[in-house]
Amino acid sequence: MSSLEKSIKTIDKSGVLRKAIKDNLSIFVLFFSTVFLIYIFITFRKIKQTKNYYIYLKLLLLYISILFIYTFVFFRRDLAIALSFPSTLIISFIFFDLIKEKGSKLAILTLSLFVIPSIIYIFTMFEYFSNHGSVKQIKDTYNLYNRELSTEEIENKLLSEDDFKYYYFYKNFKQKKEDLRIYKDLTYREFKMKFLKNKNLK
Repeated sequence: MSSLEKSIKTIDKSGVLRKAIKDNLSIFVLFFSTVFLIYIFITFRKIKQTKNYYIYLKLLLLYISILFIYTFVFFRRDLAIALSFPSTLIISFIFFDLIKEKGSKLAILTLSLFVIPSIIYIFTMFEYFSNHGSVKQIKDTYNLYNRELSTEEIENKLLSEDDFKYYYFYKNFKQKKEDLRIYKDLTYREFKMKFLKNKNLK
């Protein structure tokens, strides 16, 4: 959903679509919720005829297991990567079961719901990268960091930015190699905590 939201923001530069949705939010929510519930009901009735209960139950358990492991064991936020595998399996089974039950239109709709967000993202020319912002923002930040590194005095606000600290030591690794020895033999997590707490760049 966040990817779809960013894609719409990129395409809808004038903000007309976003304003229309915001002004008529309750109508949009009611309409799409109703359509979605009708879709779920009809799809469930079609799938029920195939009697593949155990397959869908296994796929659902796989989905929940991966969600649990990624969320509570590894504390990852990039759930889309982890859930893409079970989601694709579920969509595939639904698609082919609908085809078998002569629900080709519903099967196409199901597949469309799955791929439309990706198609919309393609039209943005891959402008956004997950939580890293747009390509333009990344380029602007990169140019700003390089300008600052070429000056004698670095702005105070940049000294507190984690990304700038990483880039600063990356660009000055040879000169700062000895200073970085204090982080030797640390785990990544220990290094990150200690490195970011160190406010002294020079």
